[in-house]
Amino acid sequence: MSDERPVGGPTDGGIATNAYAVVAREVFKSYPTPEGDLPILMGLDLAVRRGEIVAITGESGVGKSTLLHLLGGLDRATSGQIVVDGVQLDTCSEIELARFRNRQIGFVFQFHHLLPDFTAEENVMVPCLVGGMKLEQAARLARGLLEQVELGGRLHHRPAELSGGEQQRVAVARALANNASVILADEPSGNLDYRHSGRLHDLIWRLVAEREATFIIATHDRALAARAHREIRLEDGLARELPRGAAASYLGDRGGSDKS
Repeated sequence: MSDERPVGGPTDGGIATNAYAVVAREVFKSYPTPEGDLPILMGLDLAVRRGEIVAITGESGVGKSTLLHLLGGLDRATSGQIVVDGVQLDTCSEIELARFRNRQIGFVFQFHHLLPDFTAEENVMVPCLVGGMKLEQAARLARGLLEQVELGGRLHHRPAELSGGEQQRVAVARALANNASVILADEPSGNLDYRHSGRLHDLIWRLVAEREATFIIATHDRALAARAHREIRLEDGLARELPRGAAASYLGDRGGSDKS
């Protein structure tokens, strides 16, 4: 393991401290192909403090989505250590990872992934019910969250009856349903126009202040990256922190979502 500290990370050399929601050390990730292993992350180090909003940027295909999947326990690193909210993911069983995802992590995806036959209220209730919460309690929590994201009047609307911005706000409410301490968002404003993107960004910042959650956001959106507490650039399988006000030339591609 490298002696260098993760980007923005602890100086004591330890894998995690109470001040950090996420610490990753020497993370490698590759995928098998007919031509051999395809490396995506190559010894990445990263640390995110509790209550931070961190933008992960880089060209399409560089591994932003891959990193979020690893931090959220949706995939496993080839090697390295990842600790999220006190849980060391590389030592977890599949059952432990499922429990971790349900109780401690919220996901917001570019294409929402809302259940089309469920209402906004029911979509937000799903992670609560999966976690064992009683129906009435889950419904009450879902209504409160939807009111918090200014959708109290859309409780019984299905996704097809909501605008893109409204659907994304339902997704944010769902990500918060189990009081998740870490929210992972993959291009959350990628399909929204400028006005709706701005409203979503305002919502994220307000929720961080109110709930003390940590947001890690993979994005090509320069306005969002510039507003984040820190911007981490993925390049050549590694992470490096950009200075505030970094040149727009760091944007990379705007085309399409990150598939890797």
